[in-house]
This record gives sequence, C-alpha cells and structure tokens, in this order.
Amino acid sequence: MSSRVRILEPTGFDPALYALFSELTGEHSDHWALRGGVMIRRYQKLHGRSPTFRELFDELMQLPGLVDLASRARFPDIDKPVAFSFMHHVAVHWRRERWVIWDSTPRSIRVGSRFAEESRRWRQERGAPRALGEKGGRSVNT
Repeated sequence: MSSRVRILEPTGFDPALYALFSELTGEHSDHWALRGGVMIRRYQKLHGRSPTFRELFDELMQLPGLVDLASRARFPDIDKPVAFSFMHHVAVHWRRERWVIWDSTPRSIRVGSRFAEESRRWRQERGAPRALGEKGGRSVNT
C-alpha cells in the first residue's frame, strides 16, 4: 500500500439527519416523492427549466411533516458535501422507484414515469381535468 493512500474511518452519523433520510426514503417515501414531483412540475412551469437538487430540497424541507425534522438535522445549514450526498441519496432512491429522472447536465431533474402514472390516477379518482396539453386533455391553444 502506498504511503499516500489514506483510509477514512467512518466517523458516525448525525441521528437527526438519519431520521430525515428515513422519513424521505422509508415508509412515507411515495408521499414525499410525489410532493417532490409536484414541486418539480410547478418550478418548471414558473421558470421554464428544472430546479437544482438544492432548490428542490430547500422547498421540500419547508413542508409540514418535514420542517421539524429538517430543523433538527440543521438542513440546509449542513456542510455542502454532506448536503449534496444526502440529497443525492434520497434522489437515487426516488429514481429507483421511477418518481424522478435526471442526467449529468445541470438542472436536468424531472418527474419520472411513476409520477405521471400516480398523478393521472389521482386526477381520475377525483374527476379532476387532465393537465394542460396532456394527451386527451384541454388544447394548449384554448
């Protein structure tokens, strides 16, 4: 082994950050992923582009049910590398569940196929109109 190689020992984790991560990826993951998808769609309509991970998570952490956990975890005031890792791990979980997708370009996060399926099902159950421009929905020109 080279003398330049340094092995980093785990230093533990912040239990409050772990609780926040568990809320976003555990039993209630679908709820939060759906809320994140709604935020992504709304941001895209308002700004004509996708949000950054940071913009998405900063807004998500303001929702009832997350605001207390985020406050205890000191989110968004945690170190940038820790915050990025946290957001990325949550987003990877949601991507595996098809709630969101993205590529390597900045601001590429967008809703995935499961979000489209669930939001369509939700609208049908409630008799809500289809989204503007959606196949079979209202015309974009009207």
